Amino acid sequence: MRRGTRNDAAVFELLEDKNIFRIVFRNKKTGVERTFEIETKPRAQEKVPEPELELGVTLRMLTDDYKNIIRDLKIVGEDATFTYKDGKLLIHSMTQQKEYRGEFEQDNPLLYISATVDSARAKYSVGLLESTLKPTQASKTVTISFDTDKPIKIVFELPEGGSIVYWIVPRIEA
Repeated sequence: MRRGTRNDAAVFELLEDKNIFRIVFRNKKTGVERTFEIETKPRAQEKVPEPELELGVTLRMLTDDYKNIIRDLKIVGEDATFTYKDGKLLIHSMTQQKEYRGEFEQDNPLLYISATVDSARAKYSVGLLESTLKPTQASKTVTISFDTDKPIKIVFELPEGGSIVYWIVPRIEA
């Protein structure tokens, strides 16, 4: 990029068949073109295998609601306990002077909740949950699955057809 001047227009091209990244500087006044080519390394896309776990509770909510819950949890403490009981999701966090308690059910604000277990309870790091907030701008809904002392699975479906999946291990107290 240091080769370009203010009179140059830059054109970037990726020639995937030849594994070349090409930069062309075209002088606006004289029309002179300078071309630079960089060889790229071909890389095969590898699919990372997902853990094969049966998670007893699955729910879906709007990403805005998810974002608000995680931001509220961040204000209160370092841990969040997710509990499923009687068709409701309960999220709890507590420190010496602060407490967060959320009760969520179908249509308030959960879009969907389903369980193959009577109850489930697991504790997760709020800091790790907060790291899942980046894709909330690209997705309208988030699907969350968890079970007693098992990792939580957080899936953001992207409008173009892909998805972003997070797995967060639980905090297990001795």
